[in-house]
Amino acid sequence: MSLAFTLSRLERLKKKKEFSDVYNTGKRYSAPWFIMYFKKAPGPGPEGSKLGIVASRKVGSAPQRNYLKRVLREAYRQNKHRLKSPTLIVLVLKPAARKITGAMLQPAFIDLCQKAHLI
Repeated sequence: MSLAFTLSRLERLKKKKEFSDVYNTGKRYSAPWFIMYFKKAPGPGPEGSKLGIVASRKVGSAPQRNYLKRVLREAYRQNKHRLKSPTLIVLVLKPAARKITGAMLQPAFIDLCQKAHLI
């Protein structure tokens, strides 16, 4: 089994400081269902790119939020090898996301990454 397409805990943003650093110093691109903040990772260390996802209660119930976050994590996991350089990414789901299916989120994530010249 190849570990190239896994998403380990080291590849997730977890601390408030990490999130606020990306919010304050990163760039922002918007899609109809989520906002993507990103910035270049501080170093080429072993951790490389990291992903953080934010979903407030306005997005829906806990199962809905978890489902949407899982879909976005999967979209990132399948495309992280295409990133041009190590990048810290924060995805903030909008309330409009509650009305869509997961199949619509994956292409939106790829489109936004292309707009931002990440892939």
